[in-house]
Amino acid sequence: MSYICSVMTIAQHITAFAAGKEDGFLKSELSNALASFGVPSSSMDKTLQRLVRSGRLEVLERGKYRIRGGFKQHFMIQPVEDNKALYRQLKGEFPLLDISVWDVSALMPLMHHIPNVKMTLVYVEKDGFRDVADTLESMTEQLVFRSPSRNELVHLAFGRDFIVIRPLISQSPLTETNGVCVPKIEKVLVDILCDEEFYYLQGSETFYIYETAMSDYTINTKTLFRYAHRRGVAEKIERIIKTNNHDTSGE
Repeated sequence: MSYICSVMTIAQHITAFAAGKEDGFLKSELSNALASFGVPSSSMDKTLQRLVRSGRLEVLERGKYRIRGGFKQHFMIQPVEDNKALYRQLKGEFPLLDISVWDVSALMPLMHHIPNVKMTLVYVEKDGFRDVADTLESMTEQLVFRSPSRNELVHLAFGRDFIVIRPLISQSPLTETNGVCVPKIEKVLVDILCDEEFYYLQGSETFYIYETAMSDYTINTKTLFRYAHRRGVAEKIERIIKTNNHDTSGE
């Protein structure tokens, strides 16, 4: 199975494919597209049936499907196996602390250009930041950056697997997926404008990410702007969304 397939679920692959086929798609077309990600036909068939039963896809005719009009997916960060193991280790050491772990490769469905960046992000509440950072450095051979500067990342992290650890902003939008605490998409959309480790996503790529997120996924704009105000970028996000011609009235 390919690396991308380990990050995106089969259902996400199918709905992403369907989103670009307004007039519908043939099952054979989907099978060819998924084959490049190592998805077996048996898994595709079962997932197609589930997506139809849930109302996310509709059957136009035998072997032809279409995403149901008006449907938007919920963007869920799916933790890779390394993230799960790291999260369990850290929570085992610090069970009372709020900790979140995710991999930046989860953003691939939102990106136009896919960079060669292998970065894990760890957030931990402020009071335990130093202790968790010390423990993290002792348990991994990867580079660990504590709230890094852009200069550190450009000169030390390029082409390497690395981990960034940051204090968790209070009232951050978080959720749990497969037993791992991960950020909601609203947190990610704000953080990419604020934190230096996302420098490679800033500029035109930011507009593309926002465009994709707003067009294809359910975004709670109240949550988005509440967290954006806490980080001081609410006006910047409003300008981005207005530039992309999206309504910011909230859900």
